[in-house]
Amino acid sequence: MTANNWHGCTVVCMASGPSLNAADAERVKRWRTAGDDRRVIVTNTTFKMAPWADVLYAMDSAWWRKYHCEAAQAFKGDKFTVARGSAPGAVKLDFQHGQNSGAGAMALAEHFGARQIILLGYDCQYTGGRRHWHGDHPRGLGNCVSLPKFNGHFEKMARQLRHCHIINCSRETALKFWPRLDLEEALQLVSEPDFIPARAGRR
Repeated sequence: MTANNWHGCTVVCMASGPSLNAADAERVKRWRTAGDDRRVIVTNTTFKMAPWADVLYAMDSAWWRKYHCEAAQAFKGDKFTVARGSAPGAVKLDFQHGQNSGAGAMALAEHFGARQIILLGYDCQYTGGRRHWHGDHPRGLGNCVSLPKFNGHFEKMARQLRHCHIINCSRETALKFWPRLDLEEALQLVSEPDFIPARAGRR
C-alpha cells in the first residue's frame, strides 16, 4: 500500500513533544508490524526514535538542510515537506497542512486517505521545562517559538479533520480537542474488527 493510498488504515502520528519516549515508540512499532492496515508518520527529528516509520514529515527547509544526510541514511520511508525553500531529500506536496509539523502530520494522514488517527508526543506545552524529547534543536532551527499559537493551529485542524476519528495518546498534552486514551488501550481498541469510534473515552 503506497503512501497515497491509505484508505482504511489507522495512522499513528508521532510528534516531538517531551513526553514521547522509547517505550511508546517500541509499542507502536510492534503494532505497526502486526497488520497491513497500519501506518506511522513521524515529524522532524523523531525519525531518530522511529527510523522504521512509513513517513517522515517536516515543514522547514532549514531542518531538511541540516538533517537530510542523516535522514537519508537512517530513515528508509517516504519523506515529505511543504517547505517553500530548498528541502533536499524530501518530496514537496500541496495540501492543507496546518501551521506546525504536528498538525501537518495529521493532515497528511488524512490527505493519503486515513480516517483514524492516533496522536503521540503532542504535548503542545513545555513539559518539565523541555520543548522536545530530544532537547533543543541546534542554533538556526526553530524551537517551538510559536508554541503560544499552537492551540489555535490545532483548533483549525480539529475543524478541518472533523470527519476523522482522532485519539490523543500523548502522555502529557495541552490539547483539548480530541478524546484521550492510554496508548496500549487505544492500539488494542482500533485493532478490534468491530471497533466503533464512539467507544473511545477520555481519561
